Amino acid sequence: MYREQTVVALFIFGLTLASAVGFGVAWFNASRRARRLESQLLGAGVTPQPSTRAEQLEESIDSLAAQVDQLASGQEFLNRILADRLDKLSRGLPAPAPERELTPH
Repeated sequence: MYREQTVVALFIFGLTLASAVGFGVAWFNASRRARRLESQLLGAGVTPQPSTRAEQLEESIDSLAAQVDQLASGQEFLNRILADRLDKLSRGLPAPAPERELTPH
């Protein structure tokens, strides 16, 4: 019983850790790309208009929000499947027999 709960907890922890690492890598790459684009624009003497920047920022935030929603939906789906399977396993399996020590005769 405790072993199954530990496996489930480790599985959920692994998913959470993987998504956190993924978001961290995506944030790092996006900030690096933004700095590179800003330096290119400033080097070329082109200064984007504030309204254009605001629109681009809003589009980026909307896109990120959609991706986070998809991730949350996937996490809920996995949790539901895992809970269903654990419930089926707990109802379908008989109680484990006590282990006997095997001693050579």
